[in-house]
Formats: sequence, structure tokens, C-alpha cells
Amino acid sequence: MPITKDKRDIVINTKVAATNADASDVTSDLDINFSSSAGAVLYFKDALPTDPKERSRHRIEFLDATGTKLGEVAVKYVVKSNADTQTYLVEQTMGRSIFDPQPAGTKAGLPRDPEVAFERTWQQCIKDSGGADAFKQVAKLDARFDLEDTRTYSVSQTVQSADNNTVVVAYAMTDQSGTTLASGTVSMTATSTATAPFSLGDITVVDDPGN
Repeated sequence: MPITKDKRDIVINTKVAATNADASDVTSDLDINFSSSAGAVLYFKDALPTDPKERSRHRIEFLDATGTKLGEVAVKYVVKSNADTQTYLVEQTMGRSIFDPQPAGTKAGLPRDPEVAFERTWQQCIKDSGGADAFKQVAKLDARFDLEDTRTYSVSQTVQSADNNTVVVAYAMTDQSGTTLASGTVSMTATSTATAPFSLGDITVVDDPGN
């Protein structure tokens, strides 16, 4: 049973420029897991993220035994602090990637007209010592599932779970008989910490189920 895994763990640290003192961290994880439910029918091809920093794109192609492409899931993932860079120092402190199998390509564009799509924008305010909003932490997920032949195959998208810090979206690709050929999940988590005198403000989450 072919299984593929794409994982990104990112931490963005924000410091006060004048003192080099920590203000806050935002930690976000992206996890993409898919497997075949029909033995050796499917193979997987991962595309390496084109940017090794806090912005990346992933693509997993689904191929039949002859190498014909059946469809793909593509994800854009962004983590950042929108702090004023004259007042704050913003840097990535960790950017771990795990791929299994290893990527076979270098381009990972997003399909323009997918059958199903899901987008989440997560933001949390960081407040200064006076309680005013100083800046925001941001994490964004854009997942799109595209089929080559919609007459032969179909795909479903289901939000398995969602709260302020986590979203898990499940996908299943089926043939005309209803047999599931591939299924998997795309999940993103995001959390912030603040160092005194800074404090955590409100979290805002906007989910768009797309198509």
C-alpha cells in the first residue's frame, strides 16, 4: 500500500530590535498524509517545496499502474509575523521538513480550477506592555484537489475537525463503482507564545471550504 508523507514544522521568532529581547514565537505545523486503498493501483510523486523558508508548496500526484496521472493534491503553506521590521527583528528559528518518499520534482504549482479546495487563515494579535496590538502572527493553508478525468473519478472533501488552533481536512478519491482509490488528510496547527511584557491577544480564524 503506497503511503506518502509531507511534513513541515516552522517556528518564527520576533524580537525587539532595540534590545534584542524576545517578544513572541509562532509555531505552525503542516502534515499531509495519503495512502492507497486499492493495493498497487496508485503511486505517488512528491514535489519539493520551492522555498526552504516559511513559504512552501507541496504537490502529491496520483498515478495509475501505467504511469497515467489521475489527479493531484497541492498545498500552499505560509507562516509569518507581520511585525514592523524597523521595530522588531523577525527570523525563522526552525524549519524542519520530512518527506517520504523523497521528492521527485522541483515545481509545485497550485491547480487553478480544482474539484475541491479548502483555505484557512489563522491570525493572533500580540499585545505590548500597554495592552495595545503590537503585531500579528499569521499562518495560512491553501489546499486544492484536482482530477484529470471527472467522468471517471470523483473526490470528496470533509473537515474532520477544526478549532482555533487546528484544522484537519480529509479527502477521498473514488472511481465510478464507488471504490476508494486514495484517501488522506491535510492538517495545520498554529500556536503563539508571548514573552513579558508582551501578551497574547485574540485569535482570528477564517475558513473557506472553496469549491
